[in-house]
This record gives sequence, structure tokens and C-alpha cells, in this order.
Amino acid sequence: MYVRLSIAPVMMPVMVVVLLLSVVFSLPAHAMPRADVRDVQEKLILLGYDAGPIDGVMGRKTKAAVRKFQHDAEIRVDGVVGPQTRGMLADFVARGGSRYQPRAANNQLDLYEDVLTDHLLRGSVQLPSRFAKVDVTRAGAGRYGLSINGTLVAASPGGNGLPRISHVFELPGEDVFLFSTPSGKPKCALEHTLFAVRANGTFMPPTPIGNCQEVMGGRVEDDALVFSFPPQRVPSWRLEESWLYRYGEVTQK
Repeated sequence: MYVRLSIAPVMMPVMVVVLLLSVVFSLPAHAMPRADVRDVQEKLILLGYDAGPIDGVMGRKTKAAVRKFQHDAEIRVDGVVGPQTRGMLADFVARGGSRYQPRAANNQLDLYEDVLTDHLLRGSVQLPSRFAKVDVTRAGAGRYGLSINGTLVAASPGGNGLPRISHVFELPGEDVFLFSTPSGKPKCALEHTLFAVRANGTFMPPTPIGNCQEVMGGRVEDDALVFSFPPQRVPSWRLEESWLYRYGEVTQK
């Protein structure tokens, strides 16, 4: 005599639970919207971390940059951008970087007005010019536009991140600003451009400086503006290379 046993009614609920759990655990943990990832990437790049392209994808480079930032900020290192990491990123950007930045970069706290970049991260900022209403407006991932009295006059190529913006350098009849944007080029820390607004209603569009190291200092000398850098070919904080702005021209001194 054979007894036929059926286990289907018993196993079905268990199989359903297993399938549901497999689906749940196969989903990416802590998934972030692309716009939020782009915001994190911009902040990381602004603070000097290599987060890769600003594309809204939490890829290998972005995760590594998050972990490096967490280590530097002395918080839990897990590569996850949770509330604590978001808060620390926002705080470090607002303060113009962290206490872990190189000493040479910290010496430039009197050069940059990082509150301007902080406002730009939120959407737009008005620069303190004597001669015109100058607005810098965020225009997408790593991109921004410059407007004078409501008219767009220049747009950045973008892609690498938003700039650190200097305080205004007041020259006779000109207000000059330095924009320093993270560079995507090898052996190049920053890309620097100068932007000038003039009393006669004209302006100088963003014009590059031929040195991509950290700025050592900026000063007004009579009718000129002088920036000091480590030499481009042999970067060293013990040596100095100067670039001069005068009457609309940027030259190496």
C-alpha cells in the first residue's frame, strides 16, 4: 500500500517569501536620484576629490570619493551618502573646504569668497560689482552662466564642477573676479579664468590664466592685478610664478 504525499500546499508560501526576499535584496541599496548624485559629485569635486564625471551615476570613482571624504571627515566610512554625509558635505562647502585640505589651499581663505559658490550651488549668486548687476547662474551639471544687467554674456563649457569665486578686486574703473574650477586634465588642479566689469559699461569675458596650480595669492599693485602660483613645470610652494592682469590683458610676469 502506497501513501501519496503532496508538499505543494506547504511549500508554496515558503517559495513566495523566498522569491520576494530575493527581489528585495537584489535591488540597489540606498539608491539615489540622478539629480542628487550630481549634486554630491559637484560638492566632492569642489572640495578637491576626484568623483569622476558629473553624470548622476554613482560609479566607482564617485563611491571612492565618498569613502575618502568620509575618512577625512572622520565619520563612518561606508560609501553611502546618508544624512550624516550629506550634512558634512554641505557644511564643508559652506566653510570653503575642510581642515584636512593642504595648508597652501587654506592660506587662500582671504582670496576666495566661498559663500558665493555656496549660493551658486543653490541656483544663483549676485557678484558685488560697483558698476553693474552681475549674476552667476547655475545652468546644469558643472555649468554656469554669467549675466550683466540681465543679459547673458558668457557660459562655461561645464562638466567638471562649479567654480570657487574670489572676492572683488577693485582696479581703477574695473571690478575683477577670479573663477577657479576643478580641472579634468591630467596634472592640472584647477582652471583659472578672470572676468572684469568696467565703469564704461563694457566687460572682459572669462579669460584663462596659463597656470593650473593652486593660487598662492592675489594682490592689487597700482593699476594691475597680480596672482602668484607655483611654477607650472616644476610645482613647488617654495617657488613662485606670477600672472598679471592690466587693461584687459592677462600676461605672465
